[in-house]
Amino acid sequence: MKRLFAAISLSLLMVGSLPAQEAYQEPPKRISEIVKTPPTPRLEISPRGENALIITSAGLISITDLSEPLLKLGGIRFHPRSNTLQRLSFVQNVQVLDLKSQEIKALSLPPDQRWGGPAWSYDGKRIAMCQYGHDKACLWVFDAETGQGRVIASGVNNLLMTPFHWEGDNEHLLASLIPPDRGQAPAIPEVPAGPQIQETSGTVSQMRTFPDLLKSPIEEDLFTFYASSQLARINVVTGQQELLGKPG
Repeated sequence: MKRLFAAISLSLLMVGSLPAQEAYQEPPKRISEIVKTPPTPRLEISPRGENALIITSAGLISITDLSEPLLKLGGIRFHPRSNTLQRLSFVQNVQVLDLKSQEIKALSLPPDQRWGGPAWSYDGKRIAMCQYGHDKACLWVFDAETGQGRVIASGVNNLLMTPFHWEGDNEHLLASLIPPDRGQAPAIPEVPAGPQIQETSGTVSQMRTFPDLLKSPIEEDLFTFYASSQLARINVVTGQQELLGKPG
């Protein structure tokens, strides 16, 4: 009886001493200022040399961004909800600098959004950017003179290729989009259909070990589902989309 009482008392003592969930703590002010210092803005000159983009990026991403669901398949890491690659930096602000008059005009980026890098059209009159939402990525085009922009496509897929590319006529973009009729992602079975088998040749290799390789048929199916894209030719003036070929 004494042993039982001692065991119960010890258990209660251990439970009572378990650490509570701690909140995030701030480092000393000086360290925080150094870490949170924004990166130096960068310049991108227009193809004709008349204007330049002043691009300001965020130095750190938020805990919310880091907490997004992540899949690690085929050597890449991506967010399944938005079907986009994991990013550790986003553009916050873009300004157009007239190199002759030194006049600066900001692009009208919707606030509190996450942006990829901008790209000039070949004539320097338009700027394309991707806006990375938590559930999808959208392709925007901005007028370099007015700074105004609009969405011309949603559901951008950048897992295996760049999300967009300007054509030489300056009125069309080639974009990689999520196939419109791809359906639901393959379900991960609760019970594996069989064992996972890994083989080695037993020989020494100078090649490094690649992370996040495919390890099972279900991972192959998931990779095929998320990586497949539909190439589209988009008119930036009318917004009309022409699907090119089949998804793959």
